[in-house]
Amino acid sequence: MSSESLRINSRELVRGSANRVSSSRSPALTGGGLIAYTTDMVLDTKDLDTNSVEGACVGGCVRQLNRMVSAIYDGALANAGLKTSQFSVLVSVANRKQARPTELTKHLQMDESTLSRNVERMCARGWLRLVQDADRRRHLIEVTDKGQALIRKCLPAWQKAQAEVSRRLGTDTIAELRSALRKLSARN
Repeated sequence: MSSESLRINSRELVRGSANRVSSSRSPALTGGGLIAYTTDMVLDTKDLDTNSVEGACVGGCVRQLNRMVSAIYDGALANAGLKTSQFSVLVSVANRKQARPTELTKHLQMDESTLSRNVERMCARGWLRLVQDADRRRHLIEVTDKGQALIRKCLPAWQKAQAEVSRRLGTDTIAELRSALRKLSARN
């Protein structure tokens, strides 16, 4: 299919009237404001309608959802001086006792520089420490006692955020998100 072979305008997307375009609205996501489109589509580049791109872009939708959900968790963890991304790193390392940076980047789907920056800041705060691997060429990341205490301190706030997100999205949507994550992870 060439990039000029299918023209989709924003009215077709919103109405879902074209046979080749399907849309599903999930009011649970943002109280009715977020529309998710699941199609295989190619937009006409000659007459590009940026409204169609903005409305149909799965990447943009997922990023927006990520920002909204992260804001709830960040708000809950703010009193501890912790961001959601840092909490995820702490918990992941704690679950592994010691972790290699490459293992964490893969597990957390985080690029090396972001992980490195987070680990450096968390080491400076005394939540993590670096120890040499047995071969002395690499290092492992461990959670300190102070980091373990921080996890325990943050668990009630995390549970509150978890409950809020679950309430707002609903159990079906949460299950669909987990399913989507498994599907994409299986392809990597």
